[in-house]
Amino acid sequence: MKKAYLDQINLSSNGHYASPDLTYDWATNLGRMYRYYTYGVACTEVEIDTLTGDHIVLRSDVVMDVGRSLNPAIDIGQIEGAFIQGQGWCTIEEPLFSPTTGFCNSKFSLNLVMTRGPGLYKIPGFKDIPVDFRVQLVKGVRNDKAVHSSKGIGEPPLFLGGSVYWAIKDAILDAR
Repeated sequence: MKKAYLDQINLSSNGHYASPDLTYDWATNLGRMYRYYTYGVACTEVEIDTLTGDHIVLRSDVVMDVGRSLNPAIDIGQIEGAFIQGQGWCTIEEPLFSPTTGFCNSKFSLNLVMTRGPGLYKIPGFKDIPVDFRVQLVKGVRNDKAVHSSKGIGEPPLFLGGSVYWAIKDAILDAR
């Protein structure tokens, strides 16, 4: 490594992969746009305090199709993290806007968004994680047109965190 440094040899490499057979036509809304579609489902059980409005996520079950996982531990971690981020987005984040207008180069004036990052709003903590959190990957799913039969897994589970919101809503309706 020292010799490579002294000889100014770059030890990294990169590449680009272009998915074959993408035939999507925007005008007709027909064809194949993407090779890495993934699917998932979540079911969540919550307990609410009808006096304070506080809630506890007792259990969440997530089943996710990630194709043939290259590393199940990483995929499960991605799913758990995205789920909790989505749970926070649906239950505890509150977008706040400044009462005065922000910088804008058009004739339309927009209020400045005050909650632009995790330092400016409450993010989920360890007490927000479901007490019983189960994540399973669907087995035997192939994606023959993708690299190593994989599928995209970064963002899709975020929306499964919405199951917490709906469980809270249903619990409140049942308590009435």
